[in-house]
Amino acid sequence: MTEQFQSIIRMNDEDGQRWYQHEGLEGKPRVPSVTTVIDHYMGRDDQDYLLSVDKETNDMILQKTSQIGNEIQELCILQQGEDQEKYQARLKELPAARVKVMKSWVQIVEREKIRPIHWGRRVFSTKYGYAGEIDFEVEIDGNVSICDIKSGKYKYKAGYQVQAYREALIEMGAYKREDLGASVLHLPRDGSKARLYTFQHHEFCFVKFLSLLELFKGDYAWKLAQEGVSDGLEATVDSLYGLSESA
Repeated sequence: MTEQFQSIIRMNDEDGQRWYQHEGLEGKPRVPSVTTVIDHYMGRDDQDYLLSVDKETNDMILQKTSQIGNEIQELCILQQGEDQEKYQARLKELPAARVKVMKSWVQIVEREKIRPIHWGRRVFSTKYGYAGEIDFEVEIDGNVSICDIKSGKYKYKAGYQVQAYREALIEMGAYKREDLGASVLHLPRDGSKARLYTFQHHEFCFVKFLSLLELFKGDYAWKLAQEGVSDGLEATVDSLYGLSESA
């Protein structure tokens, strides 16, 4: 079981898009990441924002927010680890805003009875052709759930992301479908109150993700073929809805 998670390699292409390759499978298939698929779709707010800034400014902002998000995630993992002396030393080096974030993290962990089980596990769906990396697998008040940390603005697409991870983790045999939930922990980078969102409509959110995956495949069909990226879908949106083409 552990080996199949360790065989998943992450890579970025020249456009900054993230892909994963499974070294442990025949042909070493390569597929887009969950976040690459989701970020490809932009709502009206995203479009208006991109029209208001130049590419260099946007790239700089994205890089900075990504660094902050990664730092917060690393701190959360460190706080839950055994080396508390290292965590306390790291805490003293942080700016006041980041210290507030960590206080908010500790409070919600205690309030919601969150206990991390795994972090940073990579998942790969050969059935649908996508992959990704999970922030945390946790117990929330005794129930096992995927948990993704969001330090920026909370958006509805976060639900599609965790459902994609959940489906891949079930496909890989890590959990039974009825034993695994999905959640998002919004941990604002300004240190304001953290909130935990749990999702009940698993199939609805996963169908939404598959719809975005189909759009991505359509827009990048040339790239998938040119670079030998695995299409690899055994199921499509049509089959999920129970549709079939008449003869």
